[in-house]
Amino acid sequence: FTRAWDGSAWLEEVAAVKAILAARGGSAEAIPAEAVKDEKPAKLKRVKLPNDLNRDAQLAREALGHVKHLAGDYETWIMVGQCLTPLGSDGLALWEDWSQNCPEKFTEGSCGRKWRSFVSDGGRTLGSLFHEAKAHGWSGPKKTALTPNAKPSANGNGRHATGGNGGSGDGDHQNIKPKGDRPSIEINTERHRALAETLAVLPKDPDLFCRGNVLVRISREVEDKAKLAGGVVLRRAAGGVRVILMGEAGLSCRLTGLADFFTWSRDQGGEEVARPAHPPTWLVRAILEHGAYPGMRPLQGVAEVPFPRPDGSLVTIPGYDARTGVFYVPSVELAPLPDRPSQADAAAAAETLFGLVEQFPFATQDDRAVWLSGLLTVMARAGIVGAVPGFAYIGNRAGAGKGKLIDIKSVIANGRPVPCTSYPGDDNEMTKLKVALALAATSIVHLDNLDEGRAYGGGALDSALTSLEVTDRILGQSKTTEGLELRCCWFLSGNNIVPAKDAYRRWLVCRLMTELERPEERGDLKIPDLLAHVREHRAEYVRAGLVILRAHAVAGRPTGGWPPLGSFEEWDRVVRGAVWFASGCDCNATRRQAAEESPERLDRLALLEVWCELPSGGPDGYGITAEAAYRLACDEPAAHPNLADALVRFSKDGKVPSPRSIGRTIRAIVGRNINGLAFQKRGEHKRSALWKVVKVPPGKPDSRGPEPRGSLGGEFGEFGESVSNPTREELPYYHDVIVYGGKCNANGTGLETDSPNSSNSPGDGREEFTL
Repeated sequence: FTRAWDGSAWLEEVAAVKAILAARGGSAEAIPAEAVKDEKPAKLKRVKLPNDLNRDAQLAREALGHVKHLAGDYETWIMVGQCLTPLGSDGLALWEDWSQNCPEKFTEGSCGRKWRSFVSDGGRTLGSLFHEAKAHGWSGPKKTALTPNAKPSANGNGRHATGGNGGSGDGDHQNIKPKGDRPSIEINTERHRALAETLAVLPKDPDLFCRGNVLVRISREVEDKAKLAGGVVLRRAAGGVRVILMGEAGLSCRLTGLADFFTWSRDQGGEEVARPAHPPTWLVRAILEHGAYPGMRPLQGVAEVPFPRPDGSLVTIPGYDARTGVFYVPSVELAPLPDRPSQADAAAAAETLFGLVEQFPFATQDDRAVWLSGLLTVMARAGIVGAVPGFAYIGNRAGAGKGKLIDIKSVIANGRPVPCTSYPGDDNEMTKLKVALALAATSIVHLDNLDEGRAYGGGALDSALTSLEVTDRILGQSKTTEGLELRCCWFLSGNNIVPAKDAYRRWLVCRLMTELERPEERGDLKIPDLLAHVREHRAEYVRAGLVILRAHAVAGRPTGGWPPLGSFEEWDRVVRGAVWFASGCDCNATRRQAAEESPERLDRLALLEVWCELPSGGPDGYGITAEAAYRLACDEPAAHPNLADALVRFSKDGKVPSPRSIGRTIRAIVGRNINGLAFQKRGEHKRSALWKVVKVPPGKPDSRGPEPRGSLGGEFGEFGESVSNPTREELPYYHDVIVYGGKCNANGTGLETDSPNSSNSPGDGREEFTL
């Protein structure tokens, strides 16, 4: 506000102060005429404020109107400027406009220069300005109430009346017109309140569900190639029912159908009215990242045909079934089902389904039963809470019909062939596939492109069959799935493929054996276009499958007396029992043969058998160390010709593995019954374990519960005989000698004995010596 004349020009601020301090008094006549000329002050240009000020800026403008008389006070001027800094450029415009209430002290640009020296978080807020305004008569903001019975204005368009101009300027701001019982949600700085109110209305959306900790909706796939999460692609997916993860755009549109969102604005007359608003991006993102959705319907799966609940009743009413958490979308019209079908009805239904596939070269009747179990599994999967086994279709050559057998059951259950994807190359690919299928609630998938002779299963694929809950990061997002169930029916096919590691426990095998050189050129097919035939008579085949499941449930779900299949107890009760009930065949029988042909099992069995031939390694021996076996294989190959070959099977370089590696191999299978043989630790020699092979008596299935600790389990999951370390009375040689002590010889393959101790002779005819 300080200016000084230096004789040629006006100086301002610091330069003016220095000129004044340096000046010396003189005659008044030296004052130039321009300095004392009475000029009319220039009219100040009012600042043009934006028309779209937000609610805080509007409130600040209203408060400033009550303290305009303080614009000439320097301390108040600074305080007001600091209070307006949170509003940014709108705050600067408001400050400049308010400062012109004191034209004597206002100069162009002074507010802008001072504004740059303020710190936005310096402690002053709009609250300080509002407090000062209320001290000078301001009563606070005025609000137009939102009532369910609010009437539209006289112009009939629902706008607030604004001085008669009908719709210009701020007159376009609208009051919210409630639609029925739709709630109105205010968007302001209280984000927590807006989030809580929006979460409360989400359950009213009839097409929105929660799957684990994510929001989803149900849709039909229109493209043949469906792109799932993480870049996973399903082929032949067109027409399938798919669960889609909700994104920001989709959720924002759905929110506007559930509630009216608004912000406060000021009309032309200065009165605040409610203005419609879109759900802000921060609110949509907060909902998607929230992870907990009280009141939302959990979606466990989608079914296209009726399916049995755990209690045996069938779900036949379209829509969401609250007892199972499954959404039933019927895709076929069925004739009425009998309420209490008999076993004869189930057997007739099974023959109807078997007649459909009689032209396929099943190796045995049990393999045909595996096909039926796969069909019933797909139909009943939505109601089976636990895990279900996978189904491996193995042919002796290409063209035997593996893929078509898989497609038939999907056409019956879903009306279209099975969606397929490539067999995962490693555990990382398998993890991505699990997450993608779980998010999409895919009910069936076919893993193809298995090379001939390849091993299937193992690692992440095996865990996908037995671990229902998927917990992993959703690719492309920073969110991790929680409580997300994977209820999928897994199918794979290949020629002469074998199970890897323990995969035989998790996969049922359907074998196709043909003697034809080119089976794909057969001319004796009764139904040439089989898939078209199935589509035409789909309702009949769906009904046959439901009759089998319902008849079995009505009869109390009997089984063939076997113990429940480990990891698949619910499936065993619902599907395996139903197949046996209708056909008399056990679909689990082929699993045993697949296990017997497993390369890993044959390698282990070879090691057990050759270990029996080693000195002290057999059932009557006392054990041999891994190092001793290694020396026998390397130093005495002629005496033990099969030992090196058996050990090399566990080597990566084609050489006899080290003693440490041999010990790890044995420890991995110790106590496991393989064809009636099992490794057992008999003690230690120089801190090295002594291993021997024991014979395990045939175990009988035991339905009493889990396998007892310390027992040797059956090779194929059934319970074996309990075998513990023998007592003194159980070993034959304890009845012939009295053992006082002893030690192994240097190489651990024999015993050193001393002469009998006659002084301690028992006198009963038994020989007595020290080991």
